[in-house]
Amino acid sequence: MFHKVFYNNEYKVAEYDHLKDCFVKVIVQSRDNPLQFDMLIDKLEKAGIADLQVVDDHMHMDLQDDDDIIESAEDTMTILSKFCEQLDTTADKKRLDNLLRNLYNEAINIEST
Repeated sequence: MFHKVFYNNEYKVAEYDHLKDCFVKVIVQSRDNPLQFDMLIDKLEKAGIADLQVVDDHMHMDLQDDDDIIESAEDTMTILSKFCEQLDTTADKKRLDNLLRNLYNEAINIEST
């Protein structure tokens, strides 16, 4: 369901019908030929993928294991709390954090019904 496609200057555009309804992340290692890169993106979109993300390989993501990436991920509540903490505002950050948490929980409950 989740796939990575590594793109560099020697990349050969292929068929991607097997990625239909999948989540695809294109890891760009180097991009000297914009036309060839655009052809890759067009092929992926025509294959009917569910979602496409393009990431420049600044952190050598090709060397990271998927499990390492998942372990370093944060849940939504943690991200919301950190966002509130980092805001440059005179508003009550604790109240704002509680409001965002309540809205998030309400959205989750509505989505599951």
